[in-house]
Amino acid sequence: MVDQDFVIDRSRYDDANTDTSVFKAPAGLTKETVMEISKQKKEPDWMLQKRLAAFEHFEKTPLPTWGPSLSKLDLNKITYFVRPGAKESKRWEDVPEAIRKTAERIGIPEAEKRALSGVGYQYDSDVVYHNIKKEWEEQGVIFENMDVAVHKYPELVRKYFMTSCVPINDHKFVMLHGAVWSGGTFIYVPPGVKVTIPLQAYFRMNAQNGGQFEHTLIIADKGSEVHYIEGCSAPRFEASALHAGCVEIHVLEDAKVRYSSVENWSKNTYNLNTKRAVVDKNGVIEWINGNLGCLTEGAQVFTNPKGPISIKNIDVGSKIYVWDHTTNRIVKSMVKGKVFSGKKPTYRLEAGGREIEATANHPFLTLTHQKRQPHHKKAFFQHEWKSLSYLKEGDLVAIAKQLPIEGQPFKLPPIEHTHNVNSRNQYGTFTMNTKHLFNENITLLKETTEDFMWLMGLLLGDGHIDTKHNKINIAIPEQESLQETVIDVVYKLFNYSITYKKDRYVIINSKLLAMLFSQIGFGGTANTKRIPNWVFTLPKTHIQALIAGYFDSDGHAHKNALAFTSINKPLLNDLRLLATTVGFGVSQIFSHGKKRKTTILGVDCNAQDSWRIHLNGPLVHSFPSRSHEKQEKIKLIKTKRNYISADGLNFKSKTNEYIGFATITKIAPLGEQPTYDIEVENYHNFISNGLIVHNSGCTMLYPCSILRGEGAHADSLGIAFAGPGQHQDTGSKVIHAAPYTTSAIRAKSISKGGGISSYRGYLRTTRGAQETKSTVVCDALLIDDTSTSNTYPFMKIENNDVDISHEATVGKIGDEEIFYLMSRGLTEDQALKMIVAGFIEPVVKQLPLEYAVELNKLIELEMEDNVG
Repeated sequence: MVDQDFVIDRSRYDDANTDTSVFKAPAGLTKETVMEISKQKKEPDWMLQKRLAAFEHFEKTPLPTWGPSLSKLDLNKITYFVRPGAKESKRWEDVPEAIRKTAERIGIPEAEKRALSGVGYQYDSDVVYHNIKKEWEEQGVIFENMDVAVHKYPELVRKYFMTSCVPINDHKFVMLHGAVWSGGTFIYVPPGVKVTIPLQAYFRMNAQNGGQFEHTLIIADKGSEVHYIEGCSAPRFEASALHAGCVEIHVLEDAKVRYSSVENWSKNTYNLNTKRAVVDKNGVIEWINGNLGCLTEGAQVFTNPKGPISIKNIDVGSKIYVWDHTTNRIVKSMVKGKVFSGKKPTYRLEAGGREIEATANHPFLTLTHQKRQPHHKKAFFQHEWKSLSYLKEGDLVAIAKQLPIEGQPFKLPPIEHTHNVNSRNQYGTFTMNTKHLFNENITLLKETTEDFMWLMGLLLGDGHIDTKHNKINIAIPEQESLQETVIDVVYKLFNYSITYKKDRYVIINSKLLAMLFSQIGFGGTANTKRIPNWVFTLPKTHIQALIAGYFDSDGHAHKNALAFTSINKPLLNDLRLLATTVGFGVSQIFSHGKKRKTTILGVDCNAQDSWRIHLNGPLVHSFPSRSHEKQEKIKLIKTKRNYISADGLNFKSKTNEYIGFATITKIAPLGEQPTYDIEVENYHNFISNGLIVHNSGCTMLYPCSILRGEGAHADSLGIAFAGPGQHQDTGSKVIHAAPYTTSAIRAKSISKGGGISSYRGYLRTTRGAQETKSTVVCDALLIDDTSTSNTYPFMKIENNDVDISHEATVGKIGDEEIFYLMSRGLTEDQALKMIVAGFIEPVVKQLPLEYAVELNKLIELEMEDNVG
């Protein structure tokens, strides 16, 4: 088994526009909301009554429990009607610029340029663009916005809308749809007319916590043919979104309809669509469906209780810090999965003294300042997820000002030693007693204290452990009162009296203490020292004591901050991460001095490159420094960095002691690097390098064909791609209700990164459906050992004169396949993509060229994966 990760570059789909809606219903569904939707659309009374009847059914019906869990879908938080600030246009140029740019980014104008018969574009609850070529209009083909069709073609709509195909009481989400449907497509093809070029519609959900409920109604009259293509997408917000559309297709005698859809909803969208066709004598329905659903390896994910761990090394089951959008607090959750995303082009983003490396489509939590309605005078701040590619210098991104640490003192290890050691000289080997090297009166602590951590801070800043000579040097000028403080602390901690002092440092002569301090991670030289990871697990007071010790030995009070300078940049980065966990404001690490020749205390030497970092914010004024000289200078520091305002704008209401927003100061390309992503239980984000970054949803889709006419045929071909955190529960239903009917169902699924793909089929032949033939083939491809494929076929055969077959296969990509392709000159990545491309070829071949290219591209990007 090849362990290779293959999540989609959603950057062109994930960028949500500023909300310029002219009407937005309150969250949750009430009778008043249903009536308001109908009123806004100026609908006839019969449509209002249908809506109200559906709402009444909805109120009485519980959520389904037979499929994937919908327990996290809170219907009371969904906004069921959002009217964008745009009227329907026939000319593309008349669509508002922001909405038009979104469409251009996802390819709507390009689709029309490719000579489609007609194009429709729905944005949130309204269709904003609709057009059909004249040659088809002249032949009587109707391609219209569903809302408009209610008024222009009331007889046709009333006859076919949610009557015999999908009745309003069918199931919970059909009832919901019947109550709040908005927009969609109405197609009528007259008898004998064959529309040779596809009609297309694209549905775009832009509103956060939004729902989209478009209704597609297709009527292919006798002997007619039409191919209709739908595309769907939504930007990625933290809160879940809901898509509960409905597709009704009426295939009359000898007619043929092909319905193709490529759905690329964001991973926190619940896609609960209902699609059904009623097929009369010798009619044909064809369903073709495609459903699709990182940080660099050095990114530090804040865990509890282990401290920051690189995303590359994090384990499934680790507890990490995440942002809870419902409370605007930082809480803990568990890592459910980790995926390697391959080498990708990356960028460095710097903000609020933090920096992170990510791919262009990785989403960050941002704060935008915009009007809720165009006519409002006042703008408001609101959270929004944006891909890095759509961020720029000056934008506000969310940072963790501190973490809700529940630290515990660190248990110090026992130091094992013996007085007898082996030695040798020119005459041979012998045993030597080293008891004289040990101070027998020294006592060792069982766990860390504030005094102990302050002493470790001194070691970090300007101390050195000499294990060869069993001593510890701490550089402190004799004239400073701090020397006496160190002597007192060491005696208090270890019952050891420092007697050896020089004008610039004090010396602790103890093999036991030298062994202890080295063993817990405070050894090393000025170039190699690091802050041990266990320090991040301590109580905040212990962490602050360590930082204070570091400052007292090797820091100074700058005019607006605590300044730390070192030739050891990784050590300063450790300090930056540690300081952010307890609430300090931090600067970027910046260059302080270049490599050069210099004189220090009268001695000529070669100075190395040096770096500096500043700590500031409200904590500075309660900083536990023990140097009287430095305490006086700290009192003069005035600058506060609290991340509650920027550029004259105050957004304090969106912040608290844990969450703030900082201005992006730099975004720069870095080249290709290995990237990773993780899946988090119950949340779609995590804290990395002090920034809040995004890291899922569910699809339930089962197109249904009712073959009620003799000789009718249904063909269903689908592909589902389940990535990390996704559950793609798809399939097909066919009801053979007339003799000589035939059907073919081919379902393909790909699962990776712990994704779950399920085929759920329903096949029924009624008593009168003699000589029925049906084949069901399910193929599943597992990319890794953590993913799952399920098959749930159900067959209800009510007569004996039928020919029914069902087969299901599940396969993994094996080493021998990869080896064979690599022996032909392909890279491992190319080999994997080729295998997957061959697997989905039957679906791709049935799509028009431009959609085949798009589906291939989406699958390839899913295989490649980027951050996010």
